[in-house]
Amino acid sequence: MTDQSTTEAALVGGPYDGETRNAGDTGLIEIENDGLVHRYIHTSKSHDSAVVYNYDGVVNPAGAEDGAEHSADRVATNVDPDANS
Repeated sequence: MTDQSTTEAALVGGPYDGETRNAGDTGLIEIENDGLVHRYIHTSKSHDSAVVYNYDGVVNPAGAEDGAEHSADRVATNVDPDANS
């Protein structure tokens, strides 16, 4: 029987591609780097006796932030359904 507390994870993709980590029994590995959190998700695959975790992307723990388009500048458009009549 496998000891889940020592399950090795083989990370695939992203900035930690090719590295292994202790995964325990978690379905999600989060690695913080430079204020961002890189996420790896458990798969049903294995490689060299390690469970494969695929890169899922990066998130900002502070939440969503405005990019090039600022939410304050967005204007709702009122459409008059009778305007084309």
